[in-house]
This record gives sequence, C-alpha cells and structure tokens, in this order.
Amino acid sequence: MPKVRQTPLKSEYPNHLIGCFDIGKTKQFGYAEAPNGKYIQVFDFANNLAGFKDCYNKLESFRRLEGLSGILMGSESTGSYGEPLTAWLSKQGVKMVGVNSKHVHRFKEIVGNSPLKSDKKDPIVGTRVIQAGSYYKPLPSTGLAGELRELTKHRKRISLKENRTLNQLESQVVRVFPELLSVMKSLRLTTPIELLEHYPLPEDIINLGLEDLTKKISKISRKRLGKDRALELMEAAKNSIGITSCTTSISMIINDLIAEYRFLKEQNKRVELDIQTLLIESPEATILMTHPGIGHITAAEIIGETGGLNNFTNAGKVLKLAGLKLYEKSSGIHNGVRRITKRGRHDLRRTLYLAGVRMIKKNGVYRKQFEEHIKTMNKPKAIVAIAKKLLRSLFSMVKNNEVFDASYAEIRK
Repeated sequence: MPKVRQTPLKSEYPNHLIGCFDIGKTKQFGYAEAPNGKYIQVFDFANNLAGFKDCYNKLESFRRLEGLSGILMGSESTGSYGEPLTAWLSKQGVKMVGVNSKHVHRFKEIVGNSPLKSDKKDPIVGTRVIQAGSYYKPLPSTGLAGELRELTKHRKRISLKENRTLNQLESQVVRVFPELLSVMKSLRLTTPIELLEHYPLPEDIINLGLEDLTKKISKISRKRLGKDRALELMEAAKNSIGITSCTTSISMIINDLIAEYRFLKEQNKRVELDIQTLLIESPEATILMTHPGIGHITAAEIIGETGGLNNFTNAGKVLKLAGLKLYEKSSGIHNGVRRITKRGRHDLRRTLYLAGVRMIKKNGVYRKQFEEHIKTMNKPKAIVAIAKKLLRSLFSMVKNNEVFDASYAEIRK
C-alpha cells in the first residue's frame, strides 16, 4: 500500500486560545477552545463595557489556567455592531481576525452533522473555521487608509441617496408635466432643476410667457440654450397631458425634493474635497494618480480598501482580497469554465472593474489589450482581465516607487 505523506497545517498562532463570536445588536455569543481540546462553554454577554469586561475576564482566566501564550478570537463581518468589541479587545492584547460568512455557512454542516444555525452554534462553527486556518486579518481602521475608507463609503451612501431623490423627483414631474423630460433631456442638468423650482407646472410656464421664458433659460444655461428651446418647452406646456388635480401639493413635494437633491450634491462636493485633502498626505496616492484614468476617488478607494498596496508582498494577494482570483469546477472529463471567485471586498472589486471600463474606451490605455482579449472571450470577462492587468500595473508602480510609464500598457507576447 503506498504511503501518503500528510503535511499538517502550520498554525500562525500556536499555543493560543482560539475562539469566535456571534455578533448581535444587544447581545453577543462567544466560544473558545484550547489546543488540548478543553473549551469554554458557549456564553453570552451584553454589548456594552461591562459585557466586554466579563467576556475578556472569562477568556483571560481560562488562558492562564491552561498556560497558553495568547488569545485569538474571530467574528463574521457584521457591519457596525462588531467594531466596538473588536477595537476594545484589541487594546487588551487579544488578536482579532475575521471569518468569511460563506465559510461558516458551509462548515455548519460538519459541526453536529446538521444544517442547524443558531446563535449558540455559530461561534463553535466559526472557531472550527479559524482552527482550519481559514481567516483573514481585518484591515486597519486607523490612519490615513482608515479615514479614506470611511469617506469613500460615505460618498457612496450620499450618491445612492442622490440617485434615489432624483428618481423620486422624476416620478412627481411625470405626473404633472411629463413632456419636460423629453424637452430638457435630463433632470441632472441645472436648467430643468432651476425651472422646476420656480415653474413646476405647465400653466406656470404658459403664464410666464415666451419672452420671459427665453430670458430665464438663456440666463440659467449661460446662453447655451435660447429661444428654440423656449418655444419647444412652451409648446409642450400647452399640450401637456399632466394631471390637473392636487397640483399644489405636488408642487410643494417637487420643491422639497429639489432642496434635498441640492443638499446631497453639496454634501458630495464637500466629501470629495475632504478626500482630495487627505490624498495630499499620501505618497502612494501621488503615484497611483499618474496612471491615466485614475483620479482621486479611485485612488482613495484603492488605498482605503487595501490599507495601501505597500502592505502586500505580491499582486496576487491583492487580487485575492478583491475576489478577482480565478477558479473552476472540473471533474473527470469535464473541464469547468474559469470564473473569478468573488470572495473578497466587493467595493474594491467594483472600483477596479469600473476603472477597467475607463481603460478600454477609445484611446484608452489598455484598448489594444482589450481588443486582443475580446477575440477569445466575452466583454465582461475581457474587462475583468483588464482590471487585473491594471491592478498589477498599479501594484508594480507603488512597489517600485515609479510613476506611470507607457511600457505598463504594452502587450506582452
């Protein structure tokens, strides 16, 4: 019988008490196990300082009793609720790591041979995942990278609210004056917003008169639009199919939505200015922005989501963090299609994909490479290939402390 050589997993944290938390809004559950198999029964504690102290004392007492050198605890990504616990325990010297929720979901079948999911079972399952070496170190939430990550996420939230408000505004406009959208093309432009603020109804346009309407449009658009557009809008107002009931209330709603939209746009501008100010302090950002198509927002998102490319030893680790590593499902004579894992930071993957889209436009830096890729793969896969190429180029630039050079975009045979 042939001998099978097994290489045991080398733990990064030998002789440690290893455990996991199940994070909740008001109550947390914890479990920890020593290398010899002894364990702390699943316990719960409040999500406040007294609860944190009880949790730490329980873990520390058990560690001393078993003569272990340290404590390693993990938790699934649970948004805001787990951050205070992670920060507080880290200050006490507890090593904190993250656990992929997909790994916990699959591992739960092994623990107890049951698909049961509960607050008491999850920390045990998470502990097994960590013991298997499947965990990640959370990105630092302090310093420049932490500030950039918070601001870029805040900017995305504002942008979502901005789009939502604009959609709500459009839904009100089409009730009373649907023709405005076909005449003015887009509500994102200054002219239609200004007109709607003062003249939201077709009768308001008609009462204004053609001459005054022409002057208004010319002034708002800085003479880019004139009498032709005013005539078109006047004709649309006279033949409007908009409703004529409840128009007083709808006009008020339109004004409120415009005020909200303007407020969000101002917020967005302020956040972008704060991001630009922070980037001045980052030598890495200066290098990244020498690459064509990489502006201050993209640079901020890359630094914020990675903690800085200099923190990685090779580009492959950054690709893994972004979920851009390839995988396939093959068995026997079946060869699976290679796809990206999508096991990583969604925001980083989205940033790189959108940056890749910019790179393949006409006269784009990687247009020629894209044209080569498109011969053998569909467009989304070709864009992903360009996004990966872009990331490798950016990583090389940062590691070598070099500004962009055209050689980065050359097609290598």
